[in-house]
Formats: sequence, C-alpha cells, structure tokens
Amino acid sequence: MDTFSISTIILIVVITILIFVWQWFSKREKKNKNYNNINSIAKLHNCKISAYDFTNNIIIGTDEDSRFLFFFNKNDKTSLALQITEIERCKINLIRHGIGSGNNIQSVIDLIELVLTHKDSKKSDIIIECYNSKRDFYYPEKDLTLLEKWETFIKSSIKKNNSENAPEKKII
Repeated sequence: MDTFSISTIILIVVITILIFVWQWFSKREKKNKNYNNINSIAKLHNCKISAYDFTNNIIIGTDEDSRFLFFFNKNDKTSLALQITEIERCKINLIRHGIGSGNNIQSVIDLIELVLTHKDSKKSDIIIECYNSKRDFYYPEKDLTLLEKWETFIKSSIKKNNSENAPEKKII
C-alpha cells in the first residue's frame, strides 16, 4: 500500500471516530439540558429531582421525598409543579383513528395526553399533551411507553398516599 492509501484509511477512521464522539457529546448535552430545565422548576419549590424522563415534547420529573411532580413542555416552554397529594386520579387519554379498509386497517395515534384529576372538584383537570399528530411528525411509541411508566408511578404514589392518610382501624 502506498502512503496515499494509508492516509485515506486513517482519515476515514478518524472521521468515523469523530462522528461517534460528537453524537455522544450531543446526546449528553441534550440530557443535561433537559435535567437543568426540570431541576430549575424543582428548585423554585425547594425540591430536588430524584427521577425524570423526557420525550421530544415534554420532561417529567419527581421529588419523591416531597411528593412533587414537575412537567416542562418544550414546545411552548410552559412548566407545572404539583403535589401528588393533590391528585385523585391519573389516566392516559389516547385518541386513535383507523386507516385502510377491509382486513387491512391500521390504527394511527392522533393524540396522547396525561390527565390528572384534582381532589378538589372545583379545580379542573390538568391535561399534559405529550403527542399531537398535527404538530409532531414522528411515531410516538416511546412517548406512549414513557407516559404509561409515569401513569403507573403516579397511581402507585396516590395509592401509597391514600393508605398513609387512611384512618387506623382499632382492634377491640
């Protein structure tokens, strides 16, 4: 092999390595930015994020010690903080429609929302939109999986809170 061929191979290897290093730093920077966004909301409430996740559109986090939930919408830069003790119910609102005909009908997701119902019936439900097909042009499988995880966490936290606050039964 001549020096030109060796130089070309070395250059290709170096460029490939640089691409992987750049992607790693980019992913790490995105994760740090998401953590900083949700943590800044938590600090306003004297909390510290103990767990968080993010999708293309939202960041969800919690301080399990103080039982706070935090949400940050990346699209409109809005945030929300609320105590789990204020929540009565949690559910995922999933809107789909079918495409096709006959035996070849495919289900397409139009909207994914996390709906939180207050214990105080005077307050309206909190709706956190995670995916909207009119705005988002990707397949939302990861968004749905993430919201299902957080729905389970919130429901178990509500159940735990209700059992801790339930009156004790006296044995006679």
